[in-house]
Formats: sequence, C-alpha cells, structure tokens
Amino acid sequence: MWPKINGSVEFPVRFVVIGPGASPEVRNLTNRSNVIVRGGVEDLSPYYREVAVVPIRASGGTRIKLLEAAIYAVPIVTTSCGAAGMAFRAGTEVLIANQEAAFAKSCLLLLTNRQSALRMAAQARLRASEGLQSESVWPTPTFCAFLFERC
Repeated sequence: MWPKINGSVEFPVRFVVIGPGASPEVRNLTNRSNVIVRGGVEDLSPYYREVAVVPIRASGGTRIKLLEAAIYAVPIVTTSCGAAGMAFRAGTEVLIANQEAAFAKSCLLLLTNRQSALRMAAQARLRASEGLQSESVWPTPTFCAFLFERC
C-alpha cells in the first residue's frame, strides 16, 4: 500500500511506525523510501499530525489507538474490525476500509483534502471526548502507532 500512497501525492509523505517490539518484517520497512520505524517512545503527541492508520484485522477489547488519535484530533482510517464496538460514525468521524485499495484511497483522501480531514478529525475528537468517563483512558507509551505525515 505504501508505494501507491507515496507515488500518488504531489508532496513528500512519510510513513511512521511507532512502538516497541516491531517484527523483523516491520523493521525492514526502513529500507523503503520515507518509511521510519521508531520503536518505543515516551510521548506520542509529536507524532500525531496528519493521518492515523489503524489497520486492525482481528482484535478484542477497546481500540485505544482510535481513541488516542481522536483525542489528538488526527483523522483516522481503520477497518471494520478496528471500528467495531466504537461509537465513531463511518464517513463522518472516521474512514473505514477493509481492502488494501480502498484503505490506500481513504488515506490519500485525508492526505490531499485537508478541509475534509480536519472536519472529520474534529468530529471524532468531539465523539471521543463525549465518550470518555471522568477518569481518563490514556494509553501507555508501549502502544504502537501507524501514521502518515507530510515531510
């Protein structure tokens, strides 16, 4: 998916993977142009800028990555599995795509249409803020983040 996204925009874009314990396949992504694999970081906030990519294929429990990206007001692309059990509205607060081509197209839409991306991110932030209880649900720095950002 990365070559399609990287080759489809008129500005430089990076794919940033953050989190400890990356597999050898993920670490090898650094051999590609504009791909950065960071490992564990103490503060994810500097990395939440353009588009949060949450390609969850199978999981259970709360999708902390989606909540965190929404709180940071970053537009989100996820799968149906990633959005399952969450109150986010597809097309209004997050983009949902299950196939590689549709996922890449959604990422490109958010990278190239800033007005739409910012509006969606603001709606997701509002939805996440409404859903959080008085006790904050903040992920620890061990959570992994996948992000696209302009260089």
